[in-house]
Amino acid sequence: ELDGAATFLKVPAIAQALEAVPSNTRLRLSMDQLQHVDQACFELLRDWSRSAASCGSELVVDWAQLRRRVEAHRPDTDRPQAA
Repeated sequence: ELDGAATFLKVPAIAQALEAVPSNTRLRLSMDQLQHVDQACFELLRDWSRSAASCGSELVVDWAQLRRRVEAHRPDTDRPQAA
C-alpha cells in the first residue's frame, strides 16, 4: 500500500521493498490513501513491473489511474506565470 506522497524521496525505500518481493508473487498496489505520485515513482513501479515479470511476479495496479495521478500534479506549462 502506498499512502501520502510517493515522490522521488521515497524511491529508495520503495525500491528496497520491491526487491524483497519473492519470485512468483502477485503484488497488489492499493492507492486508496495515495495523495500524490510523481514521475520518478511511477517509472520505478513501471520498470519493476516489467522486470519482475521475468521472475514470474506481477504488479497489479490500475495503471490508468496511476498515470492520471502523475499527470494531475504536473506543473501547468500552458498557464501564464504571474508577474
